[in-house]
Amino acid sequence: MAFNGERYEAALRVDQRDSVLYMKLRRLINETYAVNPVDFNEMGLRLGEEVLGRMLTCGDVVVDIGSSSGEMIADAALSIGVQARILCVEPNTEAAELYSLLSDEQRSRIDFVQGIGEQLPLRDNSAAGASLHNVIFRASDAKAMLNEAKRVVKPGGFIAISSNQRGHGDYRHTRERAVAEQIVAHTGVMLKPLLPPAEGYYLDDLPTTVEEVGGLKIMPDMTIRQVTEAKITRGERLENYLDSIKYSAANVDLPPQYRNMWRTIVDVVVRQEVEGKIDESEQAFRALGRTEEPYFADRIWRGMFMLRNEKTA
Repeated sequence: MAFNGERYEAALRVDQRDSVLYMKLRRLINETYAVNPVDFNEMGLRLGEEVLGRMLTCGDVVVDIGSSSGEMIADAALSIGVQARILCVEPNTEAAELYSLLSDEQRSRIDFVQGIGEQLPLRDNSAAGASLHNVIFRASDAKAMLNEAKRVVKPGGFIAISSNQRGHGDYRHTRERAVAEQIVAHTGVMLKPLLPPAEGYYLDDLPTTVEEVGGLKIMPDMTIRQVTEAKITRGERLENYLDSIKYSAANVDLPPQYRNMWRTIVDVVVRQEVEGKIDESEQAFRALGRTEEPYFADRIWRGMFMLRNEKTA
């Protein structure tokens, strides 16, 4: 099967001597919008509660497809005290190197296997469950990835898929590209911005994909959707918003020599974009005769489906 790395976040091809620095800088791009009231990892913890908590007992295996460093799924397991073995399938060797930066407790919960989601290097029925956290919309073939998850999960096991809903942060990929270009200019580290989800790969499309794959049942009581919005106005609200992004460098443990660079990029790229959106909002409000304060709406549209594997063998 031909594999399209451009459609899979974890398969970025990197030719860098310092791959850990590359991955940290790459993560910074995501941090440019990780300031919404619903934190990115909240969905990851919900994945842990549902995938791990509902179906696993001590000694079972759960497969995390497209894991990056494995930090999210390890934290999810630790948060609910499940002793399952977590097998992270990850094509990007640079991401796997971040394993060394995890805590001893996190590392004790996960093992890495190099591979891609469309061709999992695992035996049939070898796992109690699988998670695909914000990865299926990067697949070259969503049905192939879901079929592979179904193949390796035992009958009666669960598969959790989180993805973006259509309309999720339409501005975000433009911001990612602009930020990536600035990081390349300042550091010489070649970063490749992600492509937006392909049509047909959004959360909204997954029920049709699940039906086409067959043998999987969506569990309505274990399905969640999130639509949250933060309204950013001028003045203190804008400055707090920008500060949150600037100091996200500490969350990424960015080397000190790069932190000033990051704050400069945020002040130039993100400020310019947000102020432009507020200006557009003000013009639209005036045209409609609205007197409320103009704002930039930072939205998150995402959700999760829980599937039960109903194959017979």
